[in-house]
Amino acid sequence: ILGHVEDAWNAQVVGLGLPAPLPDEGEGGDEKVDVYLTVLAPPARALTITNGDIDDADGRRAGYAHLRLDPTLEDERLGPFIAHEFQHLIQFGIDLDASLMIFEASAVLHERLAFPESDTWHENFEDFQNMPGAPIFTDGIAWQGVTGQEGFYEYGAGLFLMYLEQEHGAGDGALVGRLWTNSGQGDGVGENEPDWLDALADENLDIEA
Repeated sequence: ILGHVEDAWNAQVVGLGLPAPLPDEGEGGDEKVDVYLTVLAPPARALTITNGDIDDADGRRAGYAHLRLDPTLEDERLGPFIAHEFQHLIQFGIDLDASLMIFEASAVLHERLAFPESDTWHENFEDFQNMPGAPIFTDGIAWQGVTGQEGFYEYGAGLFLMYLEQEHGAGDGALVGRLWTNSGQGDGVGENEPDWLDALADENLDIEA
């Protein structure tokens, strides 16, 4: 587990230059990233838990977090799950209020980048492909009120971010990383929106509507 966490740090923080997860103010004994093995309620196998905004007066919505892994998680799934959840650690340190879609789709992208041979990252592509009329920024929970169907659209939307990376980026996650770092939610914003779309527009990519 420690090796997978170190690999995720090296790939996402060192390799891509994404901001390191925020230190946890000594919780767990020190300020290092905390990973706990603990039984989780099904169907969860891994979770990233944040303590919320660390400072109401610093002009941003950001917080530290820790990982929880179910000890029954199969060895071959540890790496992909940790790559996914580590991305959430970074995300919480940038914008706690980002949309669920960009949270999960970005994490799925990092699963794919780290473990292309895994069978975990494409499990929910069908939920995304089955709803071509849904706004790209929605999620399965929000869209259920329209379709009446349960789904994991936000995970399947990782396919869209993979398209952006392959067609308009270097294919390494840097483009999506910029969408995060350029769209952090400030404390003074009264209404949250898919800020990553604003950041995407700033990239001036040749994307047809």
